Amino acid sequence: MAEDEFVPGNLLFADGNALKTTDGTTTSLIAGSSISAGYLEDVGSNARFNAIFSFIQLSRSLIVLADINNYCFRNVDRTTNLTSTYSGNCTNRGDRDGVDALFDSPVSIIQDVKNNTQLLIADFTLGSLRKIILASKHVSTIYKDGSYRLSTLLQDPSTGNIYVTFAHGSGLFDYESTSFSVVTGSSRRGFVDGAISQIRFDYPRGVAFLSPHKLLIADSFNHRLRVLDLITNTSSSICSGFGAHLDGDLSSCQLSLPQSLLTVNDVIFVGEYRYIRSIHGKYHCTPANINIRSVVTLILCSVRVQLLQRQCVECIDSSTMNLQSMCVYDTLAVVWALFLKTAFSLLWLFVMCQSVT
Repeated sequence: MAEDEFVPGNLLFADGNALKTTDGTTTSLIAGSSISAGYLEDVGSNARFNAIFSFIQLSRSLIVLADINNYCFRNVDRTTNLTSTYSGNCTNRGDRDGVDALFDSPVSIIQDVKNNTQLLIADFTLGSLRKIILASKHVSTIYKDGSYRLSTLLQDPSTGNIYVTFAHGSGLFDYESTSFSVVTGSSRRGFVDGAISQIRFDYPRGVAFLSPHKLLIADSFNHRLRVLDLITNTSSSICSGFGAHLDGDLSSCQLSLPQSLLTVNDVIFVGEYRYIRSIHGKYHCTPANINIRSVVTLILCSVRVQLLQRQCVECIDSSTMNLQSMCVYDTLAVVWALFLKTAFSLLWLFVMCQSVT
């Protein structure tokens, strides 16, 4: 999923073999068919895809998508809804670099935030991370290990490092050293929350940042969202469902095969089987009490009221589990501080005036 750049306010999403856009009420087909798979370069509903796993908007009017079972990347022109081949030899699978590259099971595509002249792609079966140079469409392999079935890529904009979900876990690819390390999960499928060394997944797919040190992962076959805290090295679950579609708060909502994630401000959109769900919430926290006597002391000594007019704390959004730095104001303390500051100023002015006369 992504915010639709061609139709502002809409969500752009893949529905099996079709690419669609929605405003939440009306859904429009861009290209492909939800009920018919295949390969055909054509316009709109006449075109055929065979499982769209991810896409990227290279511009307002150009989309490149990963057509996994046609073993290639395809273009969609939003102005005409015409499809075309972007990279690979569609319907012919393989493992070859170069301008005539072959792919086996292309699943994820993102733009490199550290080098915007290239795209980064993942091949599921080959376990490979590759790059495509935009100008030449030359493909080269950065990393490859067939023991990891890479699924979804998420790049840290500050470091360039790439978080990757694979068959039963998640890993981190170091951008500078081009080395790969496992962050969570194991070779065995299952479900375990808690310490990062014990966590188990069952085919995690979508991944998104909730904060610089907190990841949200769609654990598809466990039918839940996993919150991975990279500071405490622990995980927890939200919307811990059993394959059902139930709305409600985080303790009662249930998901069915969540696959893709999109965070927009304080809203999380979850793409799951047959639905797009949204998680909303307000920030809940209790600010530390401001000591009135401390305020008075500081005012009388140095008149630095501005330092105590607000209290900044870290709060947790009850719906997104997103840590945010929140600044809240203690109204009573501020009123007292302003009153005392004004009184002190008037007293000082009175004294000065008396000394002049």
